[in-house]
Amino acid sequence: MKQSNRGEGIAKVAKGPLGNRTRVTKADTAQKALKLKRLKALLNSRDDALQKQGSSKRAGVGGITVESSQQREKLAPASESASTQMSALQRKMKQKLKGARFRWINETMYTTTGEKSFEMVQKDPGIFEEYHQGFAAQVDKWPINPLDVFIEGLRGRAHLVVADMGCGEARLAAAVGKQHTIHSFDLVAHNKRITACNIANVPLCNDSVDLVVFCLALMGTDFIVFVREANRILRQNGELKIAEVVSRISDMSAFVEALEEQGFELICKDTTNKMFVLLELKKTGPCPTSFSTRPDLLKPCLYKRR
Repeated sequence: MKQSNRGEGIAKVAKGPLGNRTRVTKADTAQKALKLKRLKALLNSRDDALQKQGSSKRAGVGGITVESSQQREKLAPASESASTQMSALQRKMKQKLKGARFRWINETMYTTTGEKSFEMVQKDPGIFEEYHQGFAAQVDKWPINPLDVFIEGLRGRAHLVVADMGCGEARLAAAVGKQHTIHSFDLVAHNKRITACNIANVPLCNDSVDLVVFCLALMGTDFIVFVREANRILRQNGELKIAEVVSRISDMSAFVEALEEQGFELICKDTTNKMFVLLELKKTGPCPTSFSTRPDLLKPCLYKRR
């Protein structure tokens, strides 16, 4: 038997039926006990910290530690934050694309004829929906909506037959349709109140209407033919009301003169609002046979990229 120095705490190895066996000394036992004590103290300290943070008691199955929801939440913020930032970026990019699409549709409608705009949206009605979503976003930024002025003006009047040309969502009909007969026309029938058509050719008889409204609707390069259609359907002395963006009109006198040449007389001009001008005219007679479209009188209303 080989003997070792016990004072150094080294185990003695003995031969036996089971082969070599290690005999643990008191020093080994004390050392392991100290290590176990330190490990328990470390675990207890960790458990106390988790309890203070409101985490649930840890549980182990098959030696695998199950993390509490609080622990998972503590690990999650970095990845969740990245995900949130990516979603915000995607939303921003989507909004930019929608804005660009609206500007393209808007520019197209202002720089082509009413007939071509009608053909375009009939092929793809979604274009009209995209346009009006973008338009509604712009309206929300205005200090006043001229359509509201027209609506208030009609509330206190006796029954009238009204043609709302380029009606959008037919809000005029929704607001005063029980009081007046409102015919709503636009490129697409956004709802049941609207008749889809080119407003240069609406399905109404001659001399059948008391009032025609163009609220920001003189969009085509051939806007004069829209005015001529208004003259056709208006009764003698019928009213024509126009709301237009001030910046579109390069020469107000020339613009009014062009309107009057189509069988109208200016009754009232309201320029109190910096953004919009409101015109009221009266039908004095039929349109002349010959005319000029004069697209130069109204500039396209183009929105800047932001």
